[in-house]
Amino acid sequence: MTPALRRGLSVRFLRSSAEPMDDTPDPLDDARLALALVAADPSLGGVWLKARVGPALNTVMDAADLPAPVRRIHPSITDEQLFGGIDLEAALATGALRQREGVIARAGSIILTMAERCEAGLAARLAGAISAPDAPPLIAIDEAADPGEGPPESLTECLAFHVDLTGVAGRELEPTEAATAVATASGEDIETLVKIAAVLGVNSLRAPTFAVRAAAAAAGLAGRTAVAEDDIALAVRLALAPRATRTPVVEEETAEKPDTPPPPQDQEPGDSETAQTSDQTADAESLTEAEAALLPDDLLALMAGRRLRGTLTGAGVGQKQVSGQRGRPLPSRPGRPGAAGRLDMLATLRAAAPMQRLRGGGDGGGGLKFRKEDLRLRRYQNRRERLVIFAVDLSGSAARARLAEAKGAVELMLSRAYEDRDQIALVGFRGKTAEVLLPPTRSLVMTKKRLAEAMGGGGTPLASGLAAAFGVAERAKGAGMTPQIVTLTDGRANVALDGAGDRTRAAEDALKLARAIGASGYGGCVIDTGRRPEPKLTDLAAAMDAAYAPLPHASPNAVSAAVTAALAG
Repeated sequence: MTPALRRGLSVRFLRSSAEPMDDTPDPLDDARLALALVAADPSLGGVWLKARVGPALNTVMDAADLPAPVRRIHPSITDEQLFGGIDLEAALATGALRQREGVIARAGSIILTMAERCEAGLAARLAGAISAPDAPPLIAIDEAADPGEGPPESLTECLAFHVDLTGVAGRELEPTEAATAVATASGEDIETLVKIAAVLGVNSLRAPTFAVRAAAAAAGLAGRTAVAEDDIALAVRLALAPRATRTPVVEEETAEKPDTPPPPQDQEPGDSETAQTSDQTADAESLTEAEAALLPDDLLALMAGRRLRGTLTGAGVGQKQVSGQRGRPLPSRPGRPGAAGRLDMLATLRAAAPMQRLRGGGDGGGGLKFRKEDLRLRRYQNRRERLVIFAVDLSGSAARARLAEAKGAVELMLSRAYEDRDQIALVGFRGKTAEVLLPPTRSLVMTKKRLAEAMGGGGTPLASGLAAAFGVAERAKGAGMTPQIVTLTDGRANVALDGAGDRTRAAEDALKLARAIGASGYGGCVIDTGRRPEPKLTDLAAAMDAAYAPLPHASPNAVSAAVTAALAG
């Protein structure tokens, strides 16, 4: 084993990723090389560049030699601007239908700024566009500050390289010379890259193809006609390592393997075949030392720094609200102007222009002729902030335990509220009434103070607790938020809504409130904290249109996990 290989193996797998490594490539160099490879072979799709606006990003983009012309787009770009559409001015002037090219048809390269704000629909259309033959490469600049944000996976899947410049200082970079040709990868090179992708647990089917193309482009940048080990190592680092989900197993050097001994007398013939198949599977999931030398020294750091999406789908953003007055522009829709929407004049003209010759309008035809089906209304979209309302049962002898569970769960949820942009409210019910212990907030200090002051004991006025939570939800909805109700109780309601001690009426009142909550579409989760699952709570959850989670021994982590899973659904 060579000294360099021995050093690479020992450092790569035994050294902590948190320790500084002097020979670790600079992320600025990675970004510069990624942009150069995309310029050499646009079929690589592009680069997902996570970087805030600053010297590091400016340095990298200044050193890039992207195919001209370079066009910048924003997530609010319309389909007509992106893909082209009717040339309205020419159509109105001549009466002939003419098409105008979009950005994709006119660009040599596309830079998507603020990619973390890209909607799923636009991401899907961009992914389809850059996947087409002869499409321009896309540089998606992700300026997200929170871990849960980022471009949709449908777009990043089509970009060969993922480079993170977070916390990197800018410095001077030498511009990379454009490649005159792209080399051809051999079958052995392809086999090596595919095996490394499999061993690293890369889930993307595009990634091995991107890695092969990246190695060929890297050889072309270096002026080689054949792919070398350095080119494969660069492709692994830029295309495969950021997508890795597990660390590889390296085969140790051994002497010649002895012949396989015959199976013992008491072993079935099929057992040896099974063992041989198991050995082959183990070999397929491990790398030789020569192949391991192609992995980056900071593989663990790249895996640790990989962007992980939040497990809560749509966390913090609440429901989408379509409006005719304000928000992010959406494509116009047919309709008549009025209180519900305003006329989109340009969209109306575009809809009417192709029909002017048939209608006898336009140039020399006595002006434009419109019909009611030509009218288009403006549309906008807003995202509501979400409010998670905890309704906690504080009654009975187990009140302290349940309060501790709720306290821990609320604090765990609040710790993520800054990332998910959620707000939290707390309602406690015991004795004969319910009380709003914590109005909507993100303040962890206020939460701890209010929870510490809460006292337990008495009856179980479940209906009052649901009524109080319902009231908080209604007020939140009026303030433009998306409320969801999480109820923690053992389900043994014994106090009616008017305070009377009647189990039958208490159950009926709770079910009526649950139906009202379900009809409002708030949803949420009902967590059964009793020692045994309570069938009545199943019916209550169904009436609320909420998830049901029986947790007899609920811990703060269990409650938080159940809430996260329920709200994600």
